[in-house]
Amino acid sequence: MERKILYLVAVQNTLQYEWQNAAESKNLRNVVDFPNFFRKIKLQVVLNEQRRKTAMEITPLIGCSINCRYCPQSRLLKTYKGAKEMYLKDFKEYLRKIPDEVAIVFSGFVEPFLAKDRIDMMEYADRIGRTIHLYTTLSGLNEETFERVKTINFQTVNLHLPDKNGYAKYH
Repeated sequence: MERKILYLVAVQNTLQYEWQNAAESKNLRNVVDFPNFFRKIKLQVVLNEQRRKTAMEITPLIGCSINCRYCPQSRLLKTYKGAKEMYLKDFKEYLRKIPDEVAIVFSGFVEPFLAKDRIDMMEYADRIGRTIHLYTTLSGLNEETFERVKTINFQTVNLHLPDKNGYAKYH
């Protein structure tokens, strides 16, 4: 079984073209110009208090393998009695009940890309004109889903990177 891996490489703006040329010379595929990609999605800081008033957090899956130290996964898993995964048909029904001016935030208590219908839900919300925010570690994202994700018009993307204190368990 061929294993596909996505590498996220961060370089200073001054080294960006040097990196892209090196990647092309090594025949690396699907190199994305991240500064322009993030400018396209209007990367901005969203204050939690403001987000709570105007957005609905979507937790498409119960149980997250990232298991950040500050996240109450164990409590959630012990007390939650509903369905463990949200599917596109359910998501569409929920969106019908949420006012159009309320933004949709893919986050909650899970890495959104671990859920089965995650990209379908994001594409659907974008297609019907919803404001979409994404909070992610990129875990669960592969080359195929990345190609789809980069066409979605997110208002913000918050990328949770590994930290020196080891708050998240990336694998």
